[in-house]
Amino acid sequence: MALSLDFILSVGTILTVFSGFSTALSGQNGCADVRDAYQNKGFSTNEVPDFAVSGDHLRICQKSFTCCTADMEEKLSQTSSTDFRDIVYQKSSTSRDYFVRRAERFDNFFKELIDRGQADLRRMFTETYGSLYQQNSEFFDELFENFRRYYHGSDLDLADTMQDFFTELLQRMFVLLNSNYEYSEDFWECVAEHTDDLEPFGDVPNKLTSHIKRAFIVARTFVQGLVVGREVLSQVSEVTPTEECQKSLMRMSYCPHCRGLPSTKPCYNLCLNTLKGCLAEQAELDAAWNNYIDAMLSLVDRLEGPVNIEVVMEPIDIRISEAIMNMQENAITVTNKVFTGCGKPRLKPRLTKREADTDEAAAPVADIAVPVGAVDDDIQIDEAAAGEQEPEEEREAAGERPADDEREAAEQERTAAGQRGSSQRAPSNRRQRQRGRGQDRGSPSRTTATDTTPTMEKLVRDVRSNIRDTKGFWTLLPYMFCDDVAADVTVNDLCWNGHSKGSYIHPPVGNGIANQVDNPEVPMETSPPNFLINKHITALRTITSRLNGAFNGEDVEWVDTGTGSGSGSGSGSGDTEEGGNGGGNGNIGGNGNNEVGFTEVEDPKYRPTRKPQGDGATSLHVSYASRWLLCVCATTIFTLRLLW
Repeated sequence: MALSLDFILSVGTILTVFSGFSTALSGQNGCADVRDAYQNKGFSTNEVPDFAVSGDHLRICQKSFTCCTADMEEKLSQTSSTDFRDIVYQKSSTSRDYFVRRAERFDNFFKELIDRGQADLRRMFTETYGSLYQQNSEFFDELFENFRRYYHGSDLDLADTMQDFFTELLQRMFVLLNSNYEYSEDFWECVAEHTDDLEPFGDVPNKLTSHIKRAFIVARTFVQGLVVGREVLSQVSEVTPTEECQKSLMRMSYCPHCRGLPSTKPCYNLCLNTLKGCLAEQAELDAAWNNYIDAMLSLVDRLEGPVNIEVVMEPIDIRISEAIMNMQENAITVTNKVFTGCGKPRLKPRLTKREADTDEAAAPVADIAVPVGAVDDDIQIDEAAAGEQEPEEEREAAGERPADDEREAAEQERTAAGQRGSSQRAPSNRRQRQRGRGQDRGSPSRTTATDTTPTMEKLVRDVRSNIRDTKGFWTLLPYMFCDDVAADVTVNDLCWNGHSKGSYIHPPVGNGIANQVDNPEVPMETSPPNFLINKHITALRTITSRLNGAFNGEDVEWVDTGTGSGSGSGSGSGDTEEGGNGGGNGNIGGNGNNEVGFTEVEDPKYRPTRKPQGDGATSLHVSYASRWLLCVCATTIFTLRLLW
């Protein structure tokens, strides 16, 4: 009798629940709400039954009375996967697009610094040294080409590059200063071996080499870091759900439709468990990603410190000119040391007057004359010995002037050349002095930044705040997803719990694959490790090691990211917000939300003359007034020498 009563009560309960659910599906609206929601998804309303039908045909949702046919369930399941991919991609868009654009902007900015440095040197040296520079311009251009090669991935050692540059500069200047000698390869090898002891350029080579090497290591590695971050975000944010994930997404998102509850949102913790299960592999990136962001933030500090590449490259023309002046001012001492240590080369044969006149007519007059044979008395050409080479009487018989007359004529020619050069340069010097007094920034004679060109200070400030916000991105992604699609976390009794409208009793599981053992929504699948995820974890660890090395001033090897920050050499100008022509940056584009707009700038004057922070920065910083004053001094000194 008791058994019969229990049976009757059970049947009664079932009938009551069924009756209530049947009433919900077959009330005034029936499946009308489902029809409207289904149509809003772009499907035909003809597929939706007017009233609930048996759910025996359902594969994912509960097999109870339903407003879904088998075809509807399949289409809604596919829709849940599409929604998942789209939302994950959209939630990644701000960070992804930021890295895309910043990789391009920093790449273009650094290449533009090289271009501007080369243009400034060409302009200054043409104005200051005239034809002497023009005759040797390819030598200086090669230095900047080496900078580009290194930046684009060459394994050049910049210390060796700078040493080779100053060694050859010494040779070229030594020949100009002592042009009446014949030099052998052995002689130049000896000079190269003793360059460090001679210090012909003062301390400029050591300081400039140290700063250039560190600045380029930091700049190149930082851009590579941005490229790696860009690739990780671009590729990993394109997610394809597994079969079990797709079923869980359908149960969370569209099984309420089949139960006649299309407007009921999933419970927040149901959503979290579903998304943590579907994104478990992506969460494995989190530790490597956070270490990478920390390393990037550390290197950002180097970008605005004493190895700021903008501060290093901006005055490079002044630094090289300073080295040249050091050599000219110490020419006698350097020549004595060279001839003492490496031997005195053989004098060139005396030119006849006709040959000298022809040679002089063919050679262009330099804007700044360099004294020839500027050596001590003990190594001056002995006039008696010179006379022995070709007796004066024989030269007079051949119709040539005596040596004294030649010297007098040569002196007159030098004086005339100096007067010509001085008169030609005077207006330029006045302009330089006006620029030095009146303009601290953006001198018209220099390559100035445009109104849309960012400064390092602005770029660093922007990148520091934005990349810091991406820490923990991969474990926060489920929360960002559920904030949009799930019921409020405080609503836990009027939400969809995966079976019906009610409370969800399971707590959120942890992040990553290991924690999904306890996930009630997405069963763990036995599958091989995700190749894409593992590849990016390795890439993040590799670039993090390189970033830390660059921070510590170590030589850093080029990291082959597969795409790189560009290839080849040439101009990196054309920095635009949307896909500039900086060269080879991949799929650059988009427009994020949390970005400083560099097209509408706070201060239209770029390249400020602020004093860099840190030891050694002051020595590399020269205001524009100082630059032009230096040029004026150089011109005046050597014009006076020429006249004297």
